[in-house]
Amino acid sequence: MSETSTKNVEIDPNNCIQVGSYIIIQKHNYKKIHKFNKPDSTVSIGRDSVNLDGIVGYPYFSMFKMLPKGKKGREFSLEWTNEAVELKDEIEIKESGEDNRGIVDDGRSQKLTADEIRGLATDNNRASDIVETLISNSVTFHNKTEYAQEKYLKKKEKKYSEYIQILRPNLRMIADIMYNLEPGKIQHIRLDTLSQILTYSNVQSEGVHLLYDSGSNGLVAAALLSRIGEETDGKLVHMHPGNMSQKQALLAMNFPEEQYNRCISVNIYSVLRQVYQGCDTHQEKSTNNFSETSIDETSTESLKRKADQNNTGHKSKIAKTEENHDVSNSDTTSPIEDSITVSNTAEETGKVDQKTTTNNSDKVGDTKVNIPQDNEANQKECFEPKKPKWHYDNITAAELLSHKVDSLVIACKEDPLNIFNELLQFVKPSRPFVVYYVVAEPLQNMYVALKSNPRVCALKLSCNWMRNYQVCKCYIYIILRHAHF
Repeated sequence: MSETSTKNVEIDPNNCIQVGSYIIIQKHNYKKIHKFNKPDSTVSIGRDSVNLDGIVGYPYFSMFKMLPKGKKGREFSLEWTNEAVELKDEIEIKESGEDNRGIVDDGRSQKLTADEIRGLATDNNRASDIVETLISNSVTFHNKTEYAQEKYLKKKEKKYSEYIQILRPNLRMIADIMYNLEPGKIQHIRLDTLSQILTYSNVQSEGVHLLYDSGSNGLVAAALLSRIGEETDGKLVHMHPGNMSQKQALLAMNFPEEQYNRCISVNIYSVLRQVYQGCDTHQEKSTNNFSETSIDETSTESLKRKADQNNTGHKSKIAKTEENHDVSNSDTTSPIEDSITVSNTAEETGKVDQKTTTNNSDKVGDTKVNIPQDNEANQKECFEPKKPKWHYDNITAAELLSHKVDSLVIACKEDPLNIFNELLQFVKPSRPFVVYYVVAEPLQNMYVALKSNPRVCALKLSCNWMRNYQVCKCYIYIILRHAHF
């Protein structure tokens, strides 16, 4: 299939690479999450800089070949290709040894120097040409066993591979990438642990589900929202301890707007205050301090005008009603200030010179007429601050919590007992809950405490472990990784 015929085929736009969405770039066994913001954006893959221009409109899981831009350097552009060619298919190995016992790694098996090998990579040679050159200058390669030679080719293919694939993000890939990158940032939650959290919490497409997450980069929230599904009635209340929730995995899933909006992220302290007090403190504070803010702004503007008058050498003339009951008008004085002064003075003394009042009215009469009577109401409408999004999220979450939730999931870095006791009141009777923690000791204390709670039954404390191992003829290499919930 050619490149032209591939683009002419009608493909669902949701299954195509689009600007503004998240993509996963795979080069051999290396995967990376990338936000595709601009058509000509550049991404770093190891030491290579790859320009993503030209991938828009292609379906996900398309294969692209890296083409060098200049004569030397690590900058590449992409060209669509039908399939990737492996090194073992391009390089023909004629002979191999029976065993590796006679091979000694003394550092002299490769005739090329390190500078010469780096020169091969920077001269924009093909990956197969580079590996063939390394094999031809190796003294011990043809003495290795067939398995050792294949292992050597895989190692070089990982280093000099010239094909990348654009993948569509899903929960499995995101969980694996985040876990391999930094397990501590997602609380060491593996994919099998995530699946058991979903199973035990019985998350479905209907109902309201409550999550407290304090440090998994949105992985647990993405899993729960993915289980709820698109175009359903299910909602997720995502509580977090900070000002902003962690949403890296949640955004990387490329959820539709309708599904993403059903995840309500709120601060746990703000939403609990909203539940208990029944009003948002931000609204109350802005209402109480509105009059003070208006007075401060008016006085500040008046002081600025007086300072400008003093700097230009003009003298401000103030009406002295107690001495001569006369009001003097100056050209440098603001018309609004004059009208306010006349009004206040007339109310206090009741005796104002008719001529002076007439002169003032000629100058400031228009200003008096234009001042509305409901000035205070207009000022409130103009100066009232716009309520932030979290204000409405708190109200929505408090309303959902008042009707109780269908499941509770806690994945935290703090002691989970106090958090669980606070959130248990919002769970409907006979509904499941799951508490995840990295180590077992806090969960053991929580298990003992909840045994005496009459509202909790069928408690179970489990410890999952996964074994990664490599079995060879003479040894076994094992890595144990635990998860507790």
